[in-house]
Amino acid sequence: RTEAKSLAASKHTSDRNMKLIDNNRKVRAAGVSVKGLKKTRGHDGNVWSCSVYLNGVKIGGVQEDVNGAGLWVNISPESQDNFVTALKGVEYPVNDLAFEELGMTCPEDNRGYIEWVLPKIVNELEALKALKKKCKTRTLYQLKTDPDDAHWFITQPFTAEVKAALLAEYDVKLFLNEALEEF
Repeated sequence: RTEAKSLAASKHTSDRNMKLIDNNRKVRAAGVSVKGLKKTRGHDGNVWSCSVYLNGVKIGGVQEDVNGAGLWVNISPESQDNFVTALKGVEYPVNDLAFEELGMTCPEDNRGYIEWVLPKIVNELEALKALKKKCKTRTLYQLKTDPDDAHWFITQPFTAEVKAALLAEYDVKLFLNEALEEF
């Protein structure tokens, strides 16, 4: 039985959580996935590499240069076209990036588009994994009156009993734990 005092919640504000879920749904709908992600510390921060898949078929790989020179893309021009078409077809958001505040916009050529969106996709996948990890020990939820950039959490694992207790006490719009089960 869940006691009322154990439902004491903390509020967390981040515009990333709902965008993470929505953006990852779009990546999946496009048939895009990355596998074999490897990260390490380089001269100019973290560097990473991964294989890129489209509709379950490996189309190539990408690697961030260890010296900070940019992204190395090993994907054929035809596969680049298919990759870009798939992501644009599901309206994957590229223009909500922080670079826009600096006056930078997504390149219009396919290679530039890939160099722009793949790091974002990889970062969002990593953030989604971290959020899922939090869901193992916490119940994360959003109230109907909350903006999309906020959620509440309690330090109890998500269970049917905890869900029922929260629904009895609050006007819950969404349990992030449930929304993340599909990933």
